[in-house]
Amino acid sequence: MALAFLRSWRRAATDAPPFWKDLRPASTPACQKRHAQYRLDPVNQKGRFSPAAPPGSLRGGWRRAPRPAIFDKNVIIDNYVNNHLEAGLAGVRQFDEDTMLEDALALFWSQGVAATSMVDLANATGVQRGSLYNAYGDREAIFLRAYDRYAGRFLASARASLEGDDAGQMLRRFFEAVITSMFVGETARGCLTTRTAGDGSLARQPIRARIRQMLDDLTAIVTEALARPGVRQQLRLEPARAAELVVTFTRGLAVMERVYGDRAALLRDADSLISAIARPAKRA
Repeated sequence: MALAFLRSWRRAATDAPPFWKDLRPASTPACQKRHAQYRLDPVNQKGRFSPAAPPGSLRGGWRRAPRPAIFDKNVIIDNYVNNHLEAGLAGVRQFDEDTMLEDALALFWSQGVAATSMVDLANATGVQRGSLYNAYGDREAIFLRAYDRYAGRFLASARASLEGDDAGQMLRRFFEAVITSMFVGETARGCLTTRTAGDGSLARQPIRARIRQMLDDLTAIVTEALARPGVRQQLRLEPARAAELVVTFTRGLAVMERVYGDRAALLRDADSLISAIARPAKRA
């Protein structure tokens, strides 16, 4: 009997903290009135909770009376939202993705992937963490989406700068475009690709693969431009080898920008490389 009573008391106390105040024998009218939420049920002798028993049958194990109706309505509404409304909105962005990715890109570019958390992304984009997790899954997926935008613009700028048939002028415009991209904004942010490669993010294979793809695409663009008949004759190296050297040199420029931040010095270094791999174009 004593063991059964203790088990009954423990079960009731679990759902009714603090039990030393709210669980008292409902043996007097005053106690029944003050603690109507907890009553004795003659049918339920094991302390299980069941609908309220009539006041005249208050004997037996502890049990809990129904909660107020307004609570039940809230529960019904919450369940409806969770089971119906949210299911209907699954996959629907509740924010402007273009704006969010631009803000995320600026954040990654300014402080790096490794130093950026989902809390930082939520604060920078104005999108709640739950929405970011639901839409993308994790920080890496957001970075890859943002980086695709960065890479697309960078490659388009590189391709546009390599128009023409004068190798020296083409490469000069190319390096100007690369260096300019490092000084975008009120504070120079450097090269996002080199920053990401240097902060430990390459340990994650999807990021490593995406950065390699961007550099391979850049090399292919430079190779294609240098392989044009009129341009190729001006090179001291084969187009493919010259392109590899040019792309590798851009990574060195990115590091030097971080250390010195001297745009003029970077352009002078680029001119020295151009003189080493391209002959002056013959003028008619």
